[in-house]
Amino acid sequence: MAQVSIIIPIYNVDKYLEKCLTSVINQTFGDIEIIAVNDGSTDCSRAIIGEYAAKDSRIKIIDKENEGLAMARATGVENATSPYIYHLDGDDYIESTLIEEVYNEMQRLDADILMFRFQIEYDTRSQLSHPYPKNEYNNIELLKYLWRGSGYYAVWAYMHKKSLYKGVKFHKGLSFAEDVYLTSQLIYNAKRIYFLNSAPLLHYIIRNTSISNGKISGGKIRDILLYPELVRHFMADKPEYAELEEDLVCLKLIAYNTLLQRACFEGAKKRSKESVEMIRKYPALTKVPSVKAFRKLFNVFAKSELAGIVYAKYYKSKGKIY
Repeated sequence: MAQVSIIIPIYNVDKYLEKCLTSVINQTFGDIEIIAVNDGSTDCSRAIIGEYAAKDSRIKIIDKENEGLAMARATGVENATSPYIYHLDGDDYIESTLIEEVYNEMQRLDADILMFRFQIEYDTRSQLSHPYPKNEYNNIELLKYLWRGSGYYAVWAYMHKKSLYKGVKFHKGLSFAEDVYLTSQLIYNAKRIYFLNSAPLLHYIIRNTSISNGKISGGKIRDILLYPELVRHFMADKPEYAELEEDLVCLKLIAYNTLLQRACFEGAKKRSKESVEMIRKYPALTKVPSVKAFRKLFNVFAKSELAGIVYAKYYKSKGKIY
């Protein structure tokens, strides 16, 4: 049995897939299984996976009908046989030492989750992910940190034990912010969480056509409104729910901010009225930067949709809306 299962959901990423797969098979830590989940690709992705699998017996191909990223990852987890899981998107790539460095550190610390730094690659520039302020967290303090708009939810930004999936659910059709839902569940189930302040170990490729960076559509709007409710539902029967209620409200406010940031104004008046009420109930949330950034626009929209749309032009001129 391999020690680490690397799960790669793949859907129409043939332009990037060879670099991704090459980075995985060239890991300095060889005790891995590579689970390539072909989520109904219609380009050359399946052929590329087949070529690599013919040369490397560690690659296991799973073909399935297209159901979206969340269910592709769920399929990978169901088929994983290793005690440790690492998720990698098919259009990203990793440094050759990622698995070795992170696995060894997890063994040393007996960690349930180990987060690390990565490089964000744009067309003309790149930037290093921000470090976490601490090297060690418990589950509740890290959830508070993330739900208030700091840190990273991305499942490829950490390695974790497979045992954390007990009771975890994947939501079929959730294709935007699915990492918020999954990561929140995994963190809650974890006890020992660490951050490795390493050199960047992964390269996250920003594409204009990617799920998280494309134009807001009806499906994405639905997902943005849905994920805070999924997280709240997961937490509803937990003993820490009351302690985390304000943080869950913050998560919802940030989701509403995301819609304004993407210039999605349909329903903005109703959401803004709700936001004003939430902030009135939890005034300390006005100090959260990602809430504070759109508070004035919430107030204007709550009074008048037309005035909100006009005022939004000012936000756009400042680069807050795109």
